[in-house]
Amino acid sequence: MQQSWEGRLESLLAELVGTPSVNPAFWQWYGEAKVERIVARELERIVAQFTLRSYPDPTALEGVRPNYVALIPGRSKDRRLVIATHMNTVGANEEDWNITKPFEPRVVGGRLYGLGSADNKEPLAASLVAASLVKEPAQDVLLVYSADEEFLNHHGIYRLIEEGSLTPRATSRTSPTAARTGRSCRTRRRATSG
Repeated sequence: MQQSWEGRLESLLAELVGTPSVNPAFWQWYGEAKVERIVARELERIVAQFTLRSYPDPTALEGVRPNYVALIPGRSKDRRLVIATHMNTVGANEEDWNITKPFEPRVVGGRLYGLGSADNKEPLAASLVAASLVKEPAQDVLLVYSADEEFLNHHGIYRLIEEGSLTPRATSRTSPTAARTGRSCRTRRRATSG
């Protein structure tokens, strides 16, 4: 029996929260490498082609910071929507956690708790599950899963923009903004239309 999209979202979110991806700026020798493998597995189910862009970082667990760019071709090539999310989290001290430990996802009162459950593994899981449900969007959809958002973005979205990997006409940034829809992004660099 195939799992519902809601069940798939819940299980994927729990798997992501249970997989450490702390930015090495907070805890050296961590990074996105383990979560990157989960994202790659999910992208293989969704799209025919995706690109891994890894940038060297000697402080990261495997010495690189991974970023994925995947295209879901749309009926119209005139427009492109970029859905950008990140794979890393801030650091956490276990002593500060009272409902669960940072990497032990736990559901209480219908909410999943654990490090990154809101920022940014819930949007990460939601974008992957949503993309798996879209068969032929009206316009191209570019999925971006980046590294280094929780610190300086030098190994993530900024690098992707600088090298020309992103050419959006519209962008959806999936980090939570006090549980409200945000109208702007804190980044100082902009992608160019293309």
